[in-house]
Amino acid sequence: MRKGYAYSDLLSPFISTYVSDSDYTTIPLADGTYNWRILARDLAGNPDPWSSVRNVTIDSVGPSPISPLPRARINDTTPTFDWDDEPGATEYRLQVDDSDFMFPIPPYLVNISSGSTMSNYTIPSGNPLNEGIYYWRVRAKVGGAWGGWRSYGFSYNYFIIDTTPPPAPTLLSPLNNSFINILKPFLNWSDVNEAVLYQIQLDSPNSAFNSPIVYATTSYSNFSVPFRLKESQYSWRVRTKDHLDFYPQKSPIWGPWSNVSSFTLDTESPPIPTLTFPFNGSIINDNTPHLGWDLINEAIQYQIQVDDTNSSMNSLINDSLLIVNNTQVQLIPDGTYFWRVRAEDNAGNWGPWSISWSFTVDTIAPLHPNNGTIIRPMLGDNLFTNFPLFIWDPVDDATTYWLQVAVKTSEYSNNFTQPLINVTLADTNITVFVPDGLWYWRVKASDTVGNWGNWTYYYATQFSSFYIDTTGPSPPTLTSPTDGMIITSNSTQISWFADDPGVNSQLSLLQVSDSEAFGNLLINQTYGDGANQTTIMNSSQFPDGLYFWKVRSFDGMPPIGNWGDWSEVQTFIIDTAPPLPPSLISPVNGVYLEINMPSLAWNFTNDTTYYQLQIATSDSFSNLIFNSTVDNALYNLTTPLANGTYYWRVRAQDIVGNLGSWSSIWSFIIGTTSSESTSTTTTPTGTSTTTISTSVNGTPGFTFIVMWLLLIPSILRIKYRKRN
Repeated sequence: MRKGYAYSDLLSPFISTYVSDSDYTTIPLADGTYNWRILARDLAGNPDPWSSVRNVTIDSVGPSPISPLPRARINDTTPTFDWDDEPGATEYRLQVDDSDFMFPIPPYLVNISSGSTMSNYTIPSGNPLNEGIYYWRVRAKVGGAWGGWRSYGFSYNYFIIDTTPPPAPTLLSPLNNSFINILKPFLNWSDVNEAVLYQIQLDSPNSAFNSPIVYATTSYSNFSVPFRLKESQYSWRVRTKDHLDFYPQKSPIWGPWSNVSSFTLDTESPPIPTLTFPFNGSIINDNTPHLGWDLINEAIQYQIQVDDTNSSMNSLINDSLLIVNNTQVQLIPDGTYFWRVRAEDNAGNWGPWSISWSFTVDTIAPLHPNNGTIIRPMLGDNLFTNFPLFIWDPVDDATTYWLQVAVKTSEYSNNFTQPLINVTLADTNITVFVPDGLWYWRVKASDTVGNWGNWTYYYATQFSSFYIDTTGPSPPTLTSPTDGMIITSNSTQISWFADDPGVNSQLSLLQVSDSEAFGNLLINQTYGDGANQTTIMNSSQFPDGLYFWKVRSFDGMPPIGNWGDWSEVQTFIIDTAPPLPPSLISPVNGVYLEINMPSLAWNFTNDTTYYQLQIATSDSFSNLIFNSTVDNALYNLTTPLANGTYYWRVRAQDIVGNLGSWSSIWSFIIGTTSSESTSTTTTPTGTSTTTISTSVNGTPGFTFIVMWLLLIPSILRIKYRKRN
């Protein structure tokens, strides 16, 4: 700063100093005009350029401003300006501006001469000032000359018109309608700009603040009630006053009251929670268990403590942010734990702890019934019942077993996703219905808390499988003897073969009886193993006669297995007795025949199919001239015999080829020629007689009786000759 010199003279100022503030008070200066400028520098000492140059005139002679005070805040738009009386002054001039007289060219907002010696001036109501910052100065005319302008200084010669009251603060705590348990509550609200005072009122809700319990003023944005309140409900509010108290001519303005907020004082603790689950002393299989307790109406949150001892109760879990009456514990290892709970109400009162309960976490599953423990059915078993017995060895700690039986779809494939049997039981055996087929089965164990072990495997990855077959094999096919066959031996071979070879036909049961109802069993014998069977009947058991026989197959090993249906019943006949020797009839023994093709007849014998006829020239039949079988008891020679003596015999043969004994030996003689007659008659079968009357050359001869045996009806021609 330098007095009375041009701008360049500031190069040698008489005031040159550094200040840390944005204002500076000089040493006392003599009246006169002064130039000044300012520059700034940073922490490193780097300076900015100089500001523009300003000047100020000091005139210590003249009136001194009184009000408005410097930096005053007023709420009057028609303020009164007052200054000291200047001795000898005949007139005063007042100037008011909103720019610190930075631009000395009129017009100013207020630029008047009083025209009198009065040392004050009031802004007329018809031309009020607006809200804002204003600067003012005054000078006096003494002895006909105007003195210098007087103000509070270029840094303090302003005042502020502010007619807007401060806003209402926002109440922060206690929250509206909240519960607290502090009998000397701490009230807190938001800061308000330009506020210098806050007024607080606290009262009961229904009194409308007519006689508040608390009516206080503070310069802070919080207030602590200085005495203990009773447990009850309270309402409170706050308002703000700004800086207007610097201007004593006007009363300061209080802002509006805030919204009313209420709170309730409650120091009574909530009741003790009742623990509900898991039950005290229970065993669970969850490493993240849910803990629960009864709901308490007054509670807003709960605190839970879990520990592995019943003393400290805070080392593992100590959670006090629970708003519901249950929680899930984070992962904890197996073991025994103790826990307790307490409740907090809206006012922040914590109730007493509940009693401590315990639970045990056990997630280790029992061992599975592994190799060697499955007793039956074993792998590959063939079962012949639809109610198989499943048995396995017990497992330590197991209380429940889970049995599944599923169809075996291939060697290593199963259908356990849709098992036929899916049951749980406490025993280690069960009998259930299983249809015929090929099946897998498996079992696993569970302990008291529901830890399930692994499924059983017979070995490696293969489940135990078994086969159920309750259907007997197909009836065998009877091969020998054929149905109705006549057998000539008492040691006859009987044979058949099974239509279901292999495992489904291991045994066969043969029954032979002499009655169609098989009431008298001559053979009731099981044979095996194999599909084709043969046996020889004992001759002492089977005399000649009619017999019935049948066979059925068995697909297991008695007594376990399935009998199939019986085969068809077939018959056979045992016939070992030959027919009786026939009795010769004609020609009678020793007869003389004059015909050379005689008819030979003998009686019919039972059980005869063929007859063997022999004719020889000696009774030893060493020189046979005829040896053939005939099918009836009469044979007409077709080849003439020479004269001479002939011997003949007959034996019977039945249908199975049994030859009977020879008949007695008869003879006849073929002689010379003689008269001959012929008689023809119709004869029935069997043995019969007839009477024949003869004549020779028309002359009556003799009468004789002819007897014969025929098997079929025929025309019988009888020739007879009279020997001369």
